[in-house]
Amino acid sequence: MSESKEFKESKEFKTSFAENIFQNKYANFPGQTWKEKAGDIVDDVTHNYLNAKDRGLLYDSLRNFSWVPGGRYIYYAGRRAKFYNNCYLLKGEEDTREEWG
Repeated sequence: MSESKEFKESKEFKTSFAENIFQNKYANFPGQTWKEKAGDIVDDVTHNYLNAKDRGLLYDSLRNFSWVPGGRYIYYAGRRAKFYNNCYLLKGEEDTREEWG
């Protein structure tokens, strides 16, 4: 199966399938690049807690796909809403089935 000439010029993704998933599921706007999204991830997750060198290392790891966070972090990076986790804890007073429910 041959890839289109247009896709071979792209250097961000190894396959058109990967690029399509990114554009349809994770990009904040049509045409966003992985490089831009990697910057969003570093900015959102580190909240400037890392020094410039460490932020640069994290950015390079993301940009080169050496390390990739979970899909929720990719999706919500650069967006106004931040729902990284869907689990939460409710305090139960007793160890009963009713309290678990």
